[in-house]
Amino acid sequence: MSKLNMDHGFIRYITKNQWDRDKYEQECRQKQHKLSTGNKPRRPPQAIYTPPSRSPALSSPSSEGSERTQENKPNLVQHSKVRVCFTDEHGQTHDFMVHKSDDPVEVARQFCARMGYIDVYIQPLAQRIVEECSVYFSPATQ
Repeated sequence: MSKLNMDHGFIRYITKNQWDRDKYEQECRQKQHKLSTGNKPRRPPQAIYTPPSRSPALSSPSSEGSERTQENKPNLVQHSKVRVCFTDEHGQTHDFMVHKSDDPVEVARQFCARMGYIDVYIQPLAQRIVEECSVYFSPATQ
């Protein structure tokens, strides 16, 4: 069986051509790299947007889990005043603000005097004010 003669000039020319092409491509890549990183000014890095947290305790890594659960409960919000709405026997809707420190009987008495209602309505209105306020005011601070 005959073998291919690798000393032939044509085969040597092909291998030399491949080596030369590889060197040329490496030089071209190095020139491109120098041109791309050369005197061309770079853009400054852009700041990454981080949205603000809803609660400072939730965003701090040192906060404990028990504090988080207490802050997420809606019934722990302390209100200082409440708007009380009711409909009288004539179908009129009345609303007024009741502060935490107000006495429900006194608020009902003032409202009945202002509207011209008789004293019979004071006690039911005071009870309604207590019911409405108990939802928003904690029992210890009423």
